[in-house]
Amino acid sequence: MISLKSLTFACCLSLAACSGAPAEDAEQLEADLSAPLVLGTKEGATSTKKIAVSGAKRMDVPRTSTWSCGESTYYSGTSSSNVAWVEIANPSNQTASVSVAVTGAGYADLYAYASASPSSLVQCTTFSASGDLSGTRSLVVEAGKSAFVLVATGVSTGTYTVSAKVDAFVPSPTPAGTKLLLPTTSGATASTGVTVSGTARLDVPRTSTWSCGESTYYSGTTSSNFAWVEIANPSSQTASVSVGVAGAGYADLYAYASASPSSLVQCTTFSASGELTGTRSLVVEAGKSAFVLVATGVATGSYTVSAKVDAYVPAPTATGTKLVLPSGTGVSVSTGVTVSGTSRLDVPRTSTWSCGESTYYSGTTSSNFAWVEVANPSNQTASVSVEVEGAGYADLYAYLSAAPSSLVECTTFSASGALTGTRSLVVEAGKSAFLLVATGVATGSYDVLATVDAFVDP
Repeated sequence: MISLKSLTFACCLSLAACSGAPAEDAEQLEADLSAPLVLGTKEGATSTKKIAVSGAKRMDVPRTSTWSCGESTYYSGTSSSNVAWVEIANPSNQTASVSVAVTGAGYADLYAYASASPSSLVQCTTFSASGDLSGTRSLVVEAGKSAFVLVATGVSTGTYTVSAKVDAFVPSPTPAGTKLLLPTTSGATASTGVTVSGTARLDVPRTSTWSCGESTYYSGTTSSNFAWVEIANPSSQTASVSVGVAGAGYADLYAYASASPSSLVQCTTFSASGELTGTRSLVVEAGKSAFVLVATGVATGSYTVSAKVDAYVPAPTATGTKLVLPSGTGVSVSTGVTVSGTSRLDVPRTSTWSCGESTYYSGTTSSNFAWVEVANPSNQTASVSVEVEGAGYADLYAYLSAAPSSLVECTTFSASGALTGTRSLVVEAGKSAFLLVATGVATGSYDVLATVDAFVDP
């Protein structure tokens, strides 16, 4: 990392400096800014400004061939260059994603900063060695503020034209992120724009062989530009939601119950494909919000976040989502249930094991889960077949209580998503049985179907 105090200039900054002015005046980085380039107030509007690169000022700018802003891995030092600063001002009350182009007789490397006096030139928000900041290297300018572009022309001098086109205006984020309010109807979609500025980075988990909350395949972190999106559910029911992010570059998505999680490893679900759907759906509790971290690597610019409500299901009670058995034999009843990923249980491995048995017991595996209370209002004991269907598999464990002393002490279980035949669920007269639905790393909504096979006298 290079401190600006250590940057040296290849020539004097002024005649005063050459004639014996204090050395610290020459060492201090000062942006020679004239009137700013003011952005237009409509999307698609382009503003231009001419600048002069005189050669009176040089700076040691980072070499750009294999390097990204804020990164030290491929950092290979600096190169002395003639420079000029351009202030780009956004008068709007919304954040702007902007394409910037610099044209002139020679080439120009562009480095963007949130300040005209950055602590280090390595800490840019985005940069380009091609004379334009666009696409995944777009410049983001906050509402009512300015961004500052350093134009580095190597040994070249002369006049250059700077143009700035507003690609998108998006709502300015709150401290919890850009807010997206879910629609109240299943199947409906809401969307919002979000900007990734590059002014801050997070060390996000690498996603290739890893699952939320898991340490077995955890292989560390990678630094990334990011933005937070708050997805709010105004309904009295729990929502299972498909989230998609589209933009110029890729996006890894990590979901959390809070915008300030204790650890980024403790996500509820994640995706390296730019969407949370199917077995990686986002679950948002009734009247609450979930928070999606959009991680874009070195990319900046504007992205569109869409959220489709796949299903609304009854909000669970303290003992789970309640399903009341019908009074007739052969009759079925069903309910929706959501698996959010906000907590996990260490459930018994089921391949060679039976409830209450220790002979073949081979330990536990961490799993997302939901509880279903199966209530029998009849004065007879019910033998019940249960099926669970969703985007992913489900292991089922049955208990007499929603808080069993040990998960090994189940009454019956199944690794096939169904309790039937020799593994049927028995519910005593006037009581409830409690079904643990374990889905591994999967999240989203599931349908639970219960059919009364027989009523027998207690």
